[in-house]
Amino acid sequence: MKAGNLGRALAIVALLGFFAGCGATLTSQENAMYVGEVNDVIDYDTPPVLVVTVRPEYPDMAREIGVHGRVVLKVLVLENGQVARIEILESPSPILGDQAVTAVRKSSFMPATKDGSPCASTMVIPFIFDRDDNYVRDRMGLDSERTYDPEKIEHAEIPERPGPAVTPKK
Repeated sequence: MKAGNLGRALAIVALLGFFAGCGATLTSQENAMYVGEVNDVIDYDTPPVLVVTVRPEYPDMAREIGVHGRVVLKVLVLENGQVARIEILESPSPILGDQAVTAVRKSSFMPATKDGSPCASTMVIPFIFDRDDNYVRDRMGLDSERTYDPEKIEHAEIPERPGPAVTPKK
């Protein structure tokens, strides 16, 4: 192996170790105030509805080093439809988790209702970062779960979202 290729291979291995991160939550500074533990709020008649979807970007660096997989977020949506807090329940890498958090923060929700009035609620939103398709698939707006059930999400079909989705501008 040439010296340049060896150096690059070692750098990639070091980055993989960093981004694999033992499940640690690492978020960008702008996302830090939104990320943390979220208690379930599931007492509602109608669930929150996604009004505008922002699809996460698949970071070039993550794709190049082979980071891919499922990111699952639990989102607290307030009575006014604003996202108050996001918990990263599952992520193969902090960088993918951070991208998913950024997308959910930029998305718009209609709040859940209880007895005809808006109320706070939580919803679970999974994303699949698929390096083979160079694409992020989501279930936002198709259906949401009231609580996190890894088995249910593991075996669920996560098709490409029908209709338009907003992709962040670079």
